[in-house]
Amino acid sequence: KTAASPPTSDFERQLGEYLQCAGRALFGVPSSNILDLSVLRRYDFSAATVHLVASVPGTHTGPQLHKWGHLRLRGLLQAEGPLPAQFEGGPIVCQFSSMGSLHPNFFYGQFLKSLLGGQEPTPETGCQIVFP
Repeated sequence: KTAASPPTSDFERQLGEYLQCAGRALFGVPSSNILDLSVLRRYDFSAATVHLVASVPGTHTGPQLHKWGHLRLRGLLQAEGPLPAQFEGGPIVCQFSSMGSLHPNFFYGQFLKSLLGGQEPTPETGCQIVFP
């Protein structure tokens, strides 16, 4: 590919957008002022069959609301459809390097609902947290 080629996958597009936002958050300027993001365009990510779910600091509204973090995860899981029957009722296991402030209302409301692909958690919903 060339540096001017369009993104070959959602993964490549999301990675580029994340690097731009990370530069803004870390250095106060877009990453494009620090890193040459066109380097990403030289690589073919068309074989990438995974989704990048990144967390970007700040308050997100409008179209940015579902682009990052647990709301992006919720949208991706909703797009996958319901779990196969053999996984119904299985535990949810989470691992993340920074817990921030996981208030119980947020965790049991918004976050757990995102992990269930937008479905409401039930009292039987199990969740385990692995912390590094």
